[in-house]
Amino acid sequence: MFSRFEYTLKQTGFVIERFGSAFADWDAFATERLQPKLNGIHNPTFVAARTLLLSDPPKRQIKDKHAGKWHWDPATPQRNGESDAQYLLRLVRNVRNNLFHGGKYPEGPVMDSQLRDRQLLEACLNVIGECCSLDSGFRDVFDETH
Repeated sequence: MFSRFEYTLKQTGFVIERFGSAFADWDAFATERLQPKLNGIHNPTFVAARTLLLSDPPKRQIKDKHAGKWHWDPATPQRNGESDAQYLLRLVRNVRNNLFHGGKYPEGPVMDSQLRDRQLLEACLNVIGECCSLDSGFRDVFDETH
């Protein structure tokens, strides 16, 4: 779902160039498509997902410089002037990064946090699903079969 969403972002013009490579532009999508409709989305699944992500954001894996060990930073990510939609989608990307880059897994013992991991993943998938439903053209590209 995460990679398909990024594919769809790029295919529908939400793409930026960095260092000569194409990257999905989550922020532009948040600004142009999600933010204008965000407060009008009353889908209970989306509202619950948004509430979970905002009230207990995903942690970041960082290295303790003194002990030389990796641990989960419980500090809430700062908003850095982001809109509500940009911040929400950044939290989705944080979960995506933790999953894709080896920090979290939907199954198996990872720091005794299986339930939270599953809740975060499901919340992000619900947010992505709602984002896809904002625009039928976007949804069509997301649902393409190859």
